[in-house]
Amino acid sequence: MLLGGAIYASDRNNDFNVHKCYMKGNKANYGGALYLYVNNFNYDVRTTHFESNVASLHGGAVYMYSNNNLAAFEYVNLTKNIAYYNGMFSVSCMRYMSVIFSV
Repeated sequence: MLLGGAIYASDRNNDFNVHKCYMKGNKANYGGALYLYVNNFNYDVRTTHFESNVASLHGGAVYMYSNNNLAAFEYVNLTKNIAYYNGMFSVSCMRYMSVIFSV
């Protein structure tokens, strides 16, 4: 099973930052471009463009599986990302997760 066509991030008690990136034409089963699987972890994705990424299952651009996290997506562009389920963005969590979008 392929997870995260461009980036796969899995860790505990750390932060993850993606700034000023362009992810195009990536393929995976989960998270065509970006796959995040972590506990007690903060995600910060800013000024990033996801284009034409494909997931055969969930999250054409981004797939997040988490437990007790904060995810901030600021100035993120999602264009032409596809998946069998949840085309652009897919979130699955065990307890709680806060997702903040800003354009």
